[in-house]
Amino acid sequence: MKRLASLLLLLLSACAPSGPAPERTGTSLPPPELTQQLRTLPGAIVSDGSLPTISYPEQSLFAPAAVMPQVGSEALLDPLVEMLRSRNDRHWQATVRAVSAYGGEYDQRLAAGRARLLERYFIARGLAPGQVTFTAVGEAGTPFELRLLPVQSPSPASSSGEKE
Repeated sequence: MKRLASLLLLLLSACAPSGPAPERTGTSLPPPELTQQLRTLPGAIVSDGSLPTISYPEQSLFAPAAVMPQVGSEALLDPLVEMLRSRNDRHWQATVRAVSAYGGEYDQRLAAGRARLLERYFIARGLAPGQVTFTAVGEAGTPFELRLLPVQSPSPASSSGEKE
């Protein structure tokens, strides 16, 4: 019996790959040319993380307590939309923040109005619906930021053709 168990153990170990297992993060880092392209966006500040975040500072897009973008903000938004359209394989999370002297409920409504307006603007300019997911937050912070979402690797079952 010990001999059979040893033989089975030897057989199983021969089937195992040698060396350390590859690290599986489930995400794909953006190509360096995407990061370079982001840095050319007018008025944008780009973070240096593994998944970049694009932010637009106070009053570059919106006047205080205003839903409508400022005159000339198209010069900032149009290049952004064009870049997003050219990278339609990537998805983004947009956070629109607003804070005013009027308080929490107004701030939330203001942020929601800005988010709806930006989403309609992006789609009207040819961005695929759903490529950017918008969240409105009535709090202080960067008024508009986009965070690149990781690309999810297909699950092993779906890539092998097996049904889950």
